[in-house]
Amino acid sequence: MRPPEKKPVPEGLMKLEALLAERLAPVTPLEILLHTQNWLNWTRFFDPISGYDSKLANPVARYLTAVFCFGCNLGPSQTARSLDGVDRRDVTWVNQRHITLENLDEAIRLVIHAYHRFDLPRFWGTGKHASADGTKWEML
Repeated sequence: MRPPEKKPVPEGLMKLEALLAERLAPVTPLEILLHTQNWLNWTRFFDPISGYDSKLANPVARYLTAVFCFGCNLGPSQTARSLDGVDRRDVTWVNQRHITLENLDEAIRLVIHAYHRFDLPRFWGTGKHASADGTKWEML
């Protein structure tokens, strides 16, 4: 067996890459979370587990920080070191008292359904299967 032959570089690839680099600004994961929050308001599913009214100052920012922290698997200490004005105990407190698996699943479901309204996912297939790190999962 031999390695496959290298395909020639498509004509215009360099121009396309230059246009993309010129027009697409880098975006951080926190900015992505904020944009999706502004479009979908997915943090509406997060509330105090006790059922009382939330007394959090700026709850959306704190929910976004907690989702970023645990979604990226940074942990509260690393998140506090990475973001100005964030205390590790605050991130943990919000996660433990305002975010449950059930309401996190509701937020995820909302984002997934919104994503499937775009044309892009249809280019990758029917949407009945998903793969991350090579593991194939059946989707309902």
